[in-house]
Amino acid sequence: MIICTRTALESHIVYQQLKEAEVDDESLVTLFAMKEFCDPNSKWRGYFEAMPTSFETHPLFMSDNALDMLQGTLLFDEINNTKQSLKEFSSLMFPFIEQHFTQFFKGVLTIQNLTYIRCVMDTRAFQIDELGFCLLPMIDMCNTNPYPQLETRGYYRAESDSVQLNNMYQTCAGEQLYICYGPYSSRLPDSCVELRSELLEKFDLSLEHYFCRGKIIPSKMVAALRICLFPEDVISKKKFDPFVSHRFDVDVVDTLRNTLLMLLEQLPNVESDDASQDVQMALKYRQCQRFILEESLSAVNSMKI
Repeated sequence: MIICTRTALESHIVYQQLKEAEVDDESLVTLFAMKEFCDPNSKWRGYFEAMPTSFETHPLFMSDNALDMLQGTLLFDEINNTKQSLKEFSSLMFPFIEQHFTQFFKGVLTIQNLTYIRCVMDTRAFQIDELGFCLLPMIDMCNTNPYPQLETRGYYRAESDSVQLNNMYQTCAGEQLYICYGPYSSRLPDSCVELRSELLEKFDLSLEHYFCRGKIIPSKMVAALRICLFPEDVISKKKFDPFVSHRFDVDVVDTLRNTLLMLLEQLPNVESDDASQDVQMALKYRQCQRFILEESLSAVNSMKI
């Protein structure tokens, strides 16, 4: 079960017309989800009924005081960018759709529905190369955890028209499997993206990493950093192996250390007497971010090159 651009295009000619009008894929999926969410006869009704009835604790609904606690974090920028994108979507897309497809989207185009579906997307959407921006109802059965066993990166299998998630480490029979909800937004540096992407796939590496056990930086993370950091003349060699090279290990560790120090500098310790739930959640998030950075820096400093 997959909700993606293809799902929308195959469901009704309206989405094909929107596609022809150059509506982007993410907007198509958003509109499709809004429509199905509001349709009591939708084939996806069971999926949306299993969703939370509200997202009151979602960062989009945080107070100004809570947002102040998030300054210096990536989440702060993401919240502001999301709010701006919702305003732009409603101000540009809604009038266009109401002009051309009023009856089809009757009762659907409200800022409340848009915000709700955006929260659904933020907490559940995947970015799969072959499918694009999509929702995966079956994988939604997995609960979220900051230290998941499943890699938060899906692999599309055309032969079965399904998405596969890989286990990052061995688990016991009967153990609940977790993923980490959220957008997959890692980016590769410089213009040598295609070659680096091929190498990451060849060595089964990812730009998403979790410190699941202890304080030792995973070898796969260091290998992925080598691929991202090494110059093209090195990674283009046939015998290049990111797991055994030592030439740039010092550069890799220095890059990690400097990045962590920069992030810590942007995130000083703060306190608040405000006891409201969202402020305390934001403060805890900030503290957790500092803890992760400090532990990561400690692990980097303990590495012997």
